[in-house]
Amino acid sequence: MSTDTTASRTAGFVSGTIYGGVDRIRGYGRKLYWNQQREKFALYLFALWIVGYLVFDFLALVVLSPVLLVADVSELMAWIGVIAATGFVGWVGYRARADAKQRNRIGELQQRPTPDAAVEAVSMLDSTDPQVRAGATHLIVVACKSAPGKIVKQYSGDASVIVDRLGALLHDSDRNTRVNAATALSYFSRDYPEMVFDHKDTVLETLHYPNSQIQCDSSITAGNLANAYPDHAEEICTALAPLLDDEDPEVRAKVCFALGGLDLDRATELLREMTSDPNPKVQEAAAESLKTQQDQQESANNAGRSAQASAQDNSNSRFIGDSPDSDFAAVAGMDDLKGELEQKIIEPFRGNAVYEKYGINPESGILFHGPPGTGKTYLAKALAGELNVNYASVDVGDMVSKLVGEGVENITQLFDEARHNQPCLIFIDEIDALATDRSSANQSEDTKKMVNQLLQEMSEIDGSDDILVIAATNNPDDIDDAMLRTGRFDSRIHIPKPDDQARVAIFKHHLNAPLEQFDTDTFVRTTRGFVASDMVAVARRAALQAADRERETGREATVTEADILEAANEVAAEQSNIGEFIERPPEMDFSDVAGMDELKETLHTKIADPLTNPEFHEEYGLGVENGILLYGPPGTGKTHVSKCLAGELDINYIEAKAGDLVSKWIGEGAQNVQTMFNEARQNQPCLIFIDEIDALATDRNTHQTKSERQMVNQFLEELSALSDANDDVIVIGATNRPDDLDAAMLRTGRFSEKIEVPPPAADTRIALFDAHLSAPVDGIDPEAIGARTDGFVASDMANVADRSARKAMQRAKSETGSGEVTQQDVMEAVSEVDSGQ
Repeated sequence: MSTDTTASRTAGFVSGTIYGGVDRIRGYGRKLYWNQQREKFALYLFALWIVGYLVFDFLALVVLSPVLLVADVSELMAWIGVIAATGFVGWVGYRARADAKQRNRIGELQQRPTPDAAVEAVSMLDSTDPQVRAGATHLIVVACKSAPGKIVKQYSGDASVIVDRLGALLHDSDRNTRVNAATALSYFSRDYPEMVFDHKDTVLETLHYPNSQIQCDSSITAGNLANAYPDHAEEICTALAPLLDDEDPEVRAKVCFALGGLDLDRATELLREMTSDPNPKVQEAAAESLKTQQDQQESANNAGRSAQASAQDNSNSRFIGDSPDSDFAAVAGMDDLKGELEQKIIEPFRGNAVYEKYGINPESGILFHGPPGTGKTYLAKALAGELNVNYASVDVGDMVSKLVGEGVENITQLFDEARHNQPCLIFIDEIDALATDRSSANQSEDTKKMVNQLLQEMSEIDGSDDILVIAATNNPDDIDDAMLRTGRFDSRIHIPKPDDQARVAIFKHHLNAPLEQFDTDTFVRTTRGFVASDMVAVARRAALQAADRERETGREATVTEADILEAANEVAAEQSNIGEFIERPPEMDFSDVAGMDELKETLHTKIADPLTNPEFHEEYGLGVENGILLYGPPGTGKTHVSKCLAGELDINYIEAKAGDLVSKWIGEGAQNVQTMFNEARQNQPCLIFIDEIDALATDRNTHQTKSERQMVNQFLEELSALSDANDDVIVIGATNRPDDLDAAMLRTGRFSEKIEVPPPAADTRIALFDAHLSAPVDGIDPEAIGARTDGFVASDMANVADRSARKAMQRAKSETGSGEVTQQDVMEAVSEVDSGQ
């Protein structure tokens, strides 16, 4: 082949590539790689490929052909260059497209920052796209605000993987990613210090990053690590000290709070110096931390004295101590609760002849449940003192984490000591940390053995034993069903937030300072929604302000109303409880609702989708459906599915019974309805669930008191206002009698959407039975159970499961047969429930 022919063919190929194939390839390239800034990079690479191809083809033609005397080599080598360049550009485009997908997914997850979304975000922490890493870390921070444990629970219980990935991002090239990683680690260091400790050196390095937010968060992390590892407190204190000269007062204040947890003379000295800081916020932080140090030292001294006394009086006991000095006189307010404890526990335990006459034995297991800070631990100790019995206080978290491998032996020893030191009260705090569902994959074998041992010990306590076991939890729904059955913790007592009078009483009881007269009505309004621990904090802070004045002026000071209100407002800004009615998002979702797929889909379409995808609904002028009426027979699960909906949406939640609104606040009903809706608006998105709505919204033409009519009118106004303002507040009412509702309640803009919750279908009944049955089974026929339970509601199926398990348990206890639930057990339980036995 001649050189002219080769040149002609080459020129033709180049021309065809440029004028024919280039447009097609560029069009495909733009479609594939067009992605924010990466389209420029892809086009630059494309231009480089064209130039490179021409140069390489020329060299192959001019240099290689004469040498090798093979003209076609030029075309072969050119094609190799084309393939290589196309592959490289394609790889860049593929990476760009993958990053784009991750950015879009992060954007979707940020619309609903739940623990599930945070778990998915963990997998994106190693993305090459800084925007994706920043968004993923931000999602984790938002989810951590409620509790890092929720993320860890969803992530197979392994916190170390999450912490390690966050620790690596402290050196990330992206500023936002570094900031978010430091904030997330500050949350994890509180609950999982042993995991974060592996990154201690990196955390201490970040204290000196030129970023105030990172310095603040890393200070908190360092303080938490020092608390968990006192041997390293000196090192951490040395690292924190230079930040006390930082120009940002927020950094100095955070360092003061971190130093407050360090039991070091050096930390105390630094804090005393900072009480003279020119910034009032820093002064307050230093004073607060000094007070914290004093309280910790006093607590340690008291614990030492108690331990010494216990060693003298109970020399052979590891867990059991003498009766506490406190009794019910030390419990301010809460008269109704103390009366309930007197009736259910104290009188039967003391052996009142009336109870013996009727064969009523004292309770052996009581579960205290209620919001954090309501005084469950304090009340249990006072109860032991009131009964004048020996006392053991056990923290489940310590037993599980510090005594790994010895948990079963320690539980056995605890109850053995209780039997040898009767009468005795055992208090087990945070029982949900131990007695979770044993079928959970997140539970270690050691923990499962501890739960089984605790169940056995509780079952062996009989009427002849003077042993009372009280457990406390903030989350009673998380406890294994077997722990709540007869003979164990079969009696529950709710420890509520203190009412108005109790809050005043608690405040005065814990205020050890001269007090001026103050307006109790203003005080009650300001502290609405506070728990017992909040009131103790208000008393301490108010007294601290008076003490500071006396120190500064040298004149005796008293606690004024201004001190009290300022302290209350500070606590209100920090407290975890939102208000009088409103609760944080429930720790459950639609996965906790067995069956009911059609109802869940309807609720998702009507409520969830408008909240999670508002842009589509706004485009068509559609808002959130503010009023939903659920109606159907009792026991079909209306309350449960509504609470799970709030958890599914991860929004704040209010649950109220209409009957309670009517009866508990006579004369104040309208005002309380207004307060409830105001709280919901201030903390939207929020879901309000009102059970037995027919008790409130009956036909106003029927006999109603003036107060009831005012409540109904106020309720109607609030519903209409929600619709008019397009607020993200959903009101779900539930009733068994929809025909009794006032017609005005069902008009457009109120409960205009009505959804029936019928008795569950056969497949749902089977699913409900399975969900409530945790006992081992043998040869159960689900289809037969579904056919035999026609007409049963959700509560009936729970009752069937419970009764079936009891039958198997009785056989196991008496060793008269198999301990597994059989088909006969289930059928007998069905018959009993059906007949109302």
